[in-house]
Amino acid sequence: MSIRFSSLIRDYWRYLLELSRRVSSCAPASFFGSIPLVTLSQVSFILAFMLPLKVIILIGTEGIPRYLQFFVTEANRERWIVLLALAAVGFFLAYLATTAMLKRLANHGGQQIRARGNKAALFDAEQDFAHDVFLRTAETWGTILLVVGAFVLGLVLEWRLVVILLLALAVETLVLGRYWNRFQEPEQAEVREQFVQNRMNMLLNLAGINTFLAFGVLVVLFLVDPAMNFIVGLVMFILTRQVLQRMVKGVQDAYFMLQQRERIEALVHPDRHVREKRNPQSVGFEALLMPDRRDRLFEAVAEQGYPEVAGLSWAWNDCGARGQALYVARPRSGDQAELRLKVYKNGKDGGLAREVQFYQSRSVSELGLAAECVGSGSVYGRGFVLLRSGRLETCSGKEHPALVRKVRMQLWRHRPDQDLADRLQRSFAALPDRLDSEWLGRIRLGCNDRDDEQLLDAFLGRFATFRSLVDTVPRVLLNRNLSRTNLLVSGEGQPVLLNWDGIGLDTMGVDLSVADLEKAYRPESILAELSESEGVAAHIDSRALELVVHLAELEKIVGREAYRQSLKALAPIVQILERSE
Repeated sequence: MSIRFSSLIRDYWRYLLELSRRVSSCAPASFFGSIPLVTLSQVSFILAFMLPLKVIILIGTEGIPRYLQFFVTEANRERWIVLLALAAVGFFLAYLATTAMLKRLANHGGQQIRARGNKAALFDAEQDFAHDVFLRTAETWGTILLVVGAFVLGLVLEWRLVVILLLALAVETLVLGRYWNRFQEPEQAEVREQFVQNRMNMLLNLAGINTFLAFGVLVVLFLVDPAMNFIVGLVMFILTRQVLQRMVKGVQDAYFMLQQRERIEALVHPDRHVREKRNPQSVGFEALLMPDRRDRLFEAVAEQGYPEVAGLSWAWNDCGARGQALYVARPRSGDQAELRLKVYKNGKDGGLAREVQFYQSRSVSELGLAAECVGSGSVYGRGFVLLRSGRLETCSGKEHPALVRKVRMQLWRHRPDQDLADRLQRSFAALPDRLDSEWLGRIRLGCNDRDDEQLLDAFLGRFATFRSLVDTVPRVLLNRNLSRTNLLVSGEGQPVLLNWDGIGLDTMGVDLSVADLEKAYRPESILAELSESEGVAAHIDSRALELVVHLAELEKIVGREAYRQSLKALAPIVQILERSE
């Protein structure tokens, strides 16, 4: 959904007013007390760093500067140095005190918000989040009060500088709004994402430009206006810098409130709930793929050098993969070939990069388990892969186990080309490298008696033994996604996997379950079948393959922190190790 810059500003102000009413009703004294404290804290900060400059000028100047002579004389000079130094320290202490008071008030306000909501805990660190919401809301109004006060003071002290800065801010706001509106189309998602990510740099740079603009204006005024007062100019410069910094902080707080709007509303309103959090990238991806504009996507892919995409009737297909869309089209020619276009939510998706690397390897043609990759690329910040194949159908539930076994056997027999194997081996740790005694030692958390500890000690005492046995099992290609939505069948009965983003090189058998060992994957029969083809498994001990399956199952259980269940899984592993010894 497109959000114009003006609509965004109006929506934020309505939301801020609504949120402020709710927060103030929960903790009125803390809220209305925090707002002037924010302003007082910032004023104290300004004075704490402005007054030392006066002291340095008085100490470092032999005479008394002209702009100080109306209240500093030779007789009271030293007294003013001491007074200004003490005042600087006092204002800094006031800044620290007001900051501490703000923190206490925000803690109380956050507690009151949660108490008035009277809800179960909605998310982690809820108290910290409530504190943050209260403080940011109060700081926003404190910043507004500071800006208005500085504006009025600036008009009194030097209206020319204020007018020029207001004009500069107006122009900058219009330019930012124009860019924001331009980037709202789904096709501009990548540029918009970069625009949002760089928001703080842009705002800080603009604040720096405006600070130098104020400096330049003051220099010109000092040169052309003999009546220009130095202290007034100094106050205006320091005030301008601090106000611009607070405005940047206010914009950042506004971004936080809009990004966390659903969580904030669920926290402060008793009748509202936390809904699904949708990030802008997902929303923009869906808008791009809506029927009224998805043709632009196909046209953009065709312009990337794939003219066969243009002019076809594309149909959405459920692919079972999150953050990915799959479209299928049958060419108008008489052949039975099908085109499949896979579109990724993010053009820099790691799974997309792995998939493209696989399609560029020799293993694609040798395995025969993948469709032909016509090409890949990126449009509108979204990655895509274009595939060509014969007619493919979804396998039935009865066919699926046999097809999965066939795919696994083909992958286990295959020797991947060296470049692909090296990439995968350097990228992902295999089972022996993932298991270490310290990590497995967490199982001791589940021990309730001496027998449990003895079982664990017997297992850990054989750590070197099972590592050496597992190392005898070769590392093979595997695809971690063998679901029915990913496993299709050609007219000749050949299985074809659509997604290869889950490709890996790991110890043979890690993708099996313990139950599989009693059914279609009995170690002796599997190894005998594999040995018939090029002696792939001639040197593998069946106990080693059985151990791999059990250890892979144990790894999953420990990863879930189910330590009592982990202890139950240790007994068969120890038995295998004892048989091996």
